[in-house]
Amino acid sequence: MQDVGAFVWKQPGCRKRLLCYSPQLQAHIWPYTFSLFMPAARPMSQWASRNGVKIHPALRLVSRGEKGIGVVTLRGLSSGTPVMSVPLKLALASSNEDRQTLFLGMTSPREQLSHMFVRGLVDPTCQWKKYFEFLHDTHNMESEEEEAILNSSPGLIDAVDEVMDGNALVMSGVPNAPFLDKKLLTEAKHRVQWVRWQQARRDLEQAVPHYAAQAAAWGISMVLSRSTPCPEEMCDSAAQEYMVVPFVDFLNHNGRTPSAKCIFTFPPSAGSLRRHRTVATRSAPATVGMVNHNAAEPHVHVVVERDVKPGAEITICYSDVTDPEHWLLNWGFIPAELQQKAVRKRR
Repeated sequence: MQDVGAFVWKQPGCRKRLLCYSPQLQAHIWPYTFSLFMPAARPMSQWASRNGVKIHPALRLVSRGEKGIGVVTLRGLSSGTPVMSVPLKLALASSNEDRQTLFLGMTSPREQLSHMFVRGLVDPTCQWKKYFEFLHDTHNMESEEEEAILNSSPGLIDAVDEVMDGNALVMSGVPNAPFLDKKLLTEAKHRVQWVRWQQARRDLEQAVPHYAAQAAAWGISMVLSRSTPCPEEMCDSAAQEYMVVPFVDFLNHNGRTPSAKCIFTFPPSAGSLRRHRTVATRSAPATVGMVNHNAAEPHVHVVVERDVKPGAEITICYSDVTDPEHWLLNWGFIPAELQQKAVRKRR
């Protein structure tokens, strides 16, 4: 692919940098650079690029071992720099689908999101299929290796089927409510919430096709750890709704010194929203967003709050809740700043 004038050498100071000024070429290239250290993320990144997602060229998706995945920058970023722009049409929200067609009854918004995750994982026509598959593979690579071992031995498959009585093996996920041991919770309200999520898992297993039942706990786990409250402009009712924004949910938590924050923009052309506004802050002007993003659509932008050094991870603050058990139930970990408090509670 060639484009005259697409690349321009820029030399701020002593270091040369190659900049891409072609929107079409930029959309083609960033999925490769962003997934350089995790090639398995390339199909998902290409899907996102086709749907209008813009990512800063310095960002890379990396594996953080037990912490999952994260996003780092290869070069320094100054305060106020936008690093992600994701159209809200790609956000998964409970209002994305007709609730009557889902047979959801009085389920909560996050339970509705769990239905979307589980059904979307096995639906080849789902808009978010590439995104769901990447999340599944990130947490279940060991399970796939075990399945390969089983497939290599027909006799072993028959033995496992006899023991499991036809039930599928359970998928893995974040060690939050669906996979959390109740003994780790000391407060009654959290133990009650744990029981409710276990009941939600059983209800979800009955509500989806039998071949998708094994993904119920995984779907709830993903929603609890990746969902965020919807802005007021997106809520159809007075009840609080939740959403999951692909790519923004790859940013890890840092409650003490987060390096970035999320900014929602709702331009006047977004007539489907109850109200609209453009958010402007001191670190981000009203025209916030990555270069070449479609400013006529509602977006969620990630903007750097402070100067970030090369090699540093881009982080946000998930919540200001100071209850350690709340973090265990939802995100499956306790932030470093709350771990001492958790130890005192257990004593």
